[in-house]
Amino acid sequence: MSLEEQLVPGTLEYAIHHLIEERIDTSFFDERFCNDEEGRSAYDPKVLLKIVLFGYSRGIISLGRWTSMRENVIFMA
Repeated sequence: MSLEEQLVPGTLEYAIHHLIEERIDTSFFDERFCNDEEGRSAYDPKVLLKIVLFGYSRGIISLGRWTSMRENVIFMA
C-alpha cells in the first residue's frame, strides 16, 4: 500500500502531503540538490519539507525531540 493510499483526507498529514506535492513549486530545489551522478545520496527536498512541517506541527523543535521521533511510525511514514 502506498503512502497516498494511507493518508486520510481531512488530516494534517494529508494536507501537508497535498500542499507539498500539488500546490507548492519546489522546482528551485531540483538543480541545487541533484546529486545523482556524484556525492552522497540525499532525501528528496519534498520529503524533507514534509518531515519538518509535520514535526513542527507536533512541537518538535529541538534536535533531541527529532531523534526521538525515529521510533514513531506515523512520523516515519
